[in-house]
Amino acid sequence: MHPALVITLVALAVYFGSCYFHPYRKCKACNRSKESHSTTFKGAFGKCRACNGRGHHIRLGARILNQK
Repeated sequence: MHPALVITLVALAVYFGSCYFHPYRKCKACNRSKESHSTTFKGAFGKCRACNGRGHHIRLGARILNQK
């Protein structure tokens, strides 16, 4: 086998193993605060729209592995 193919397969195996044990990543919009702050009214806030107030998203590899 070609060395580049072996390295690619090993990297994919490590990535999917990581996704199996750690399926979530933090929400980039709220940075795990689970809140979305208003730009107009300084004290107003609500649930983050991007993650629906969970603070995290499921990773692509975990989605491919069909984990929830």
